[in-house]
Amino acid sequence: NIIVVEKNFKDFDENKSLNLLLNEVRKNSNNKWVLSLDGDEILEDTAIVWFREFMSEKDFNEKITIRFNYINLWRSRKQYRLDKWFNSESGKCFSIHNDLISIGTKFNNHHFCYGDIDNFGEVVRPDKKILHYAWVDWNYILKKFIRNINYEMNYNNNSIDDAVEICGSILDDRGLVLENCHPDWNKEFRP
Repeated sequence: NIIVVEKNFKDFDENKSLNLLLNEVRKNSNNKWVLSLDGDEILEDTAIVWFREFMSEKDFNEKITIRFNYINLWRSRKQYRLDKWFNSESGKCFSIHNDLISIGTKFNNHHFCYGDIDNFGEVVRPDKKILHYAWVDWNYILKKFIRNINYEMNYNNNSIDDAVEICGSILDDRGLVLENCHPDWNKEFRP
């Protein structure tokens, strides 16, 4: 089932958009979970099987955050970065509760949590991956760098110098550590 929600905001505000979507999800009492993925993120296929098993065993009344290993593919679909913040974990799936909200953070990031920035409910960490394609194409990386600088200046009120410093790690190859993607991920790659 796909529901399309269209709203016109005078200025783009990711938190308003995400909180609007959360409210739409809450309107249907059958919805128990929300999975937040961007268009350039793909869950590895084995995560679907894991989801089915996990959700059949879990009490839907609990506040739960599921955090996945976040793999940032780097300038290729065959390798990813291990250094700095490029290999991390990300909360992407949440049980639906009235105090689940989206809260913005620095550097064009958002995340959901329960009530305040330090409350994520019970945190579950399956050994599943999100493959993130945002860094594969160099031209797109440069566009993202510029977009994030503008975001930092316009929405977080940073100076141009502070914005460049905050966003600079996108282009910083110092200490670059790359790892070849696991062969099982090949089937995950999309054209």
